[in-house]
Amino acid sequence: MTRWKVTLWHHQILWGVFETEVPQAEQVITQLLQLLSPAQGFQAEVRCAEQESRLIETGPTGTRLLAITPHFRQVDWPVPA
Repeated sequence: MTRWKVTLWHHQILWGVFETEVPQAEQVITQLLQLLSPAQGFQAEVRCAEQESRLIETGPTGTRLLAITPHFRQVDWPVPA
């Protein structure tokens, strides 16, 4: 499953960051950007995780995954009308 990140601004003020990994993520992002359109003063940056780094620890009890850090790339998303 692909991880997506959408950063939203309203009149150049950062509103927040939305991350999703749901199977229908592309439809969710499209609907979100239709609701929060540029005509209403919104800007959005859409990013897709194409790689990830994993931090692991190996010890006498075995190997543990400590962290996963996704590496996002910006995606050109159609601007809603």
